[in-house]
Amino acid sequence: MTSLDRFRTVWRPYYAPIGAIFPFIDPGTSILEIGCGMGPVIFAVAGYFDVSDYLGVDKDPRVVSIANEANRFGNFSFTSGTLFDIPPARLQSFKTIVCFDILHHIPKDEKSVFLRYLCDAAGAGTIVFIKDFDIRPRVGNMANSMTDWLSTRSSVSYMSGQELLRLLTDCGFSILKAEKRNMWVWSHLIVAARKTGA
Repeated sequence: MTSLDRFRTVWRPYYAPIGAIFPFIDPGTSILEIGCGMGPVIFAVAGYFDVSDYLGVDKDPRVVSIANEANRFGNFSFTSGTLFDIPPARLQSFKTIVCFDILHHIPKDEKSVFLRYLCDAAGAGTIVFIKDFDIRPRVGNMANSMTDWLSTRSSVSYMSGQELLRLLTDCGFSILKAEKRNMWVWSHLIVAARKTGA
């Protein structure tokens, strides 16, 4: 594990609000995490909650390999791929779907496609938890853009909180939480929503 890997995993709870997801985890729930990285979010969750089934998906095979090496849970699995590689029936089986710091990595003209596909595929009652970076204040936006460039050599684009909430509502979700939270120089957007319907 490189120093950068350690920064993105071991030190992540100190600069990213991983604990914000805790109020939306039902004991025994099943979790799908898109953009799981090396597993810092689910390993933090597993320290406090019983999770019946977990699938972490990330397009980077290297970080998936590290997550699998660190995995000590028989009902957790990590795989390389994207949301669109998951069979629809499998996707619909999860009661919680997590997107932690991946939305800003999706190209601007593909964000709505990604989110609408996820929302349509989710089963009734599913909680979708999205943590991303807020477009304001500008200093936080710049700090995240610099961090992402240094850590992934990728440029980013942001979706405003209003646009995200509007899309989720249009897709039949009720908003459980919408919060802006500042930590150090980063400005975080936290959204939790539940899909309505029978």
